[in-house]
Amino acid sequence: MRTLLFLVLLLLYPLSVQAQGGTFFKHYTVLSCMEKDSNITALERDYNEQLAHQGTMRDGSLIQVYKDANGDWTMFLFLSNMPTYACLIATGQDWTEIPIGDPT
Repeated sequence: MRTLLFLVLLLLYPLSVQAQGGTFFKHYTVLSCMEKDSNITALERDYNEQLAHQGTMRDGSLIQVYKDANGDWTMFLFLSNMPTYACLIATGQDWTEIPIGDPT
């Protein structure tokens, strides 16, 4: 159901963005992005996913992972040149925390 919602959002509110020379996205040049505030709010309200992890890339872009108590998760990219848009990277299930140094 969640995957269907995001597919519909991506089809209804598409914004193609050219990634600009970042090494992480050198092979993926078109992303689907949408207004950040309303979509993050809907994710939190409708799916109980909360911000769990984030990291800043070298170019200043931000990666955020939202997850719920059951292990469902959603990953967004916020490009440094478009901070008010959320670019959906992936969604999934069974997010697992692995302690640093664990050889698993």
